[in-house]
Amino acid sequence: MKKNSLDTVKYSRALRPFGTLVLLALALISAPSLQAAELVTYDMQETGGVAITAPTNTHTDITASDLTVASTDIQQFGKIQLSGDLADDFSAWRPTVLTGTGASGALSAGTYFSLTLTPDSERSITLSNLNFAAVAATTGPSARQIYVFSDKTGFADGNELLAASTVSGTPLIPYNNAAVGQAFSIDLSGNSAFSNITDSVTFRFYIQTPDIYQSIAFDNITVNGTTTNAPLVATLLVNYDMETAGSRSVPSVVNINVAATDLVGTNAANTGTIIKSDDVYASWSPTLGGGSTAADALAAATYFSMTVTPNAGESVAISNLSFTVFAATGGPSARQLYIFSDKTGYADTAELFTASTVAGSPLIPYIDAAAGQEYTVDLSGNSAFANITDSVTFRFYLQTPDAGQSLAFGEITVKGAVGDASSYGVGTITAAMSGSNLLINWTGAAGPTYGIEMTPDLVSGTWTNIQSLTGIDGLMSATNAAADPKAFYRVIIQ
Repeated sequence: MKKNSLDTVKYSRALRPFGTLVLLALALISAPSLQAAELVTYDMQETGGVAITAPTNTHTDITASDLTVASTDIQQFGKIQLSGDLADDFSAWRPTVLTGTGASGALSAGTYFSLTLTPDSERSITLSNLNFAAVAATTGPSARQIYVFSDKTGFADGNELLAASTVSGTPLIPYNNAAVGQAFSIDLSGNSAFSNITDSVTFRFYIQTPDIYQSIAFDNITVNGTTTNAPLVATLLVNYDMETAGSRSVPSVVNINVAATDLVGTNAANTGTIIKSDDVYASWSPTLGGGSTAADALAAATYFSMTVTPNAGESVAISNLSFTVFAATGGPSARQLYIFSDKTGYADTAELFTASTVAGSPLIPYIDAAAGQEYTVDLSGNSAFANITDSVTFRFYLQTPDAGQSLAFGEITVKGAVGDASSYGVGTITAAMSGSNLLINWTGAAGPTYGIEMTPDLVSGTWTNIQSLTGIDGLMSATNAAADPKAFYRVIIQ
């Protein structure tokens, strides 16, 4: 994980993948709220008469292209300076072809320059705004327009992120007899197209003038936003296809980043296979019958289980558990299936899934059905299954009226994302008083659960958890009433 530095004398900060991540002395805090970082700036200052189209500042987590053109239909041809600041250079851009009218005319003419931002591997960026200053590089009046588009929202008329003109709209692009250029800001913070970008993002600045070689000049093109760990992509972690000769309980496919146990029965036995047109199924029969509720199944402990363990240094976030099942003999008889996990506990009402041959929808079919019923247990929104670094166990509790009756399973699959356990951390942290409350901000990541803990004394005090929050990519906040004259806080990954 790449870590941004934070210079302060107000509190100490230490980063580790797990454990104490920040200590905040309440009596000493005076820090601003977390702000989006500058990702790239093009300040257009010339050096030795050579126009600068390369970025002047680039965030360490990204690469940024030069300002580039797609054809000779537009040129960067020089600089201008305005009376308000003769030391500041604006870079002038001019079309060499007629550009028509409106955004559609500019798009058709292709008179644009562009910039592209690309996050580093395993990083993502979320953009908050795009800022720049502009001025018509010669005197007016003449109608000159700027249209800003992005590949994330499309290069089509109506998709422009900004349209500005010298003759209409507010604010106007000024002419070169103005003291300063006009500042423009495009708010991207509420647009999901600019969130969690892991590939690249391109912006195009289309320039439209009534005649060729008229121009518009730009300065201080800046893109602001945040960088975080890239969202993990779900993949196959383990599959049991029930088709391995001699043993229907071994995993058939296991992700190289995890280990997976065989299916292991407790008061339940794998009694053979049933072949249907769609799949091979393994029958599991409880050795104890009776009961009708999850509490009864838990008490009887008639289940088979499986455990997935990430390799050392890895973490997994489980997205779903899927399987097919049918009652291995004819009906009608009430047979139930309950699925529990150690991550959420083996207690009545803690079941992740319930299905039956006689109630609910969809029903578990009987053996005379053409195929088993497929079920998927969605775990993606459950923080208990995020950022697992030890192991996770699932138990399939079987409930039948009589011992020896069975349920048959095919294609049990667990999917999720694998990540570097050390890639999760607490990013840039700030804290400030808001009235009588302490407000703590930090940069989080989707996956882990963050805990905010407090102690009155770093030497002899004990840490008390005051809040737990499911991680998101971007800014996270926690508030606590600051009743004590002195307290210390830390943010940890639980």
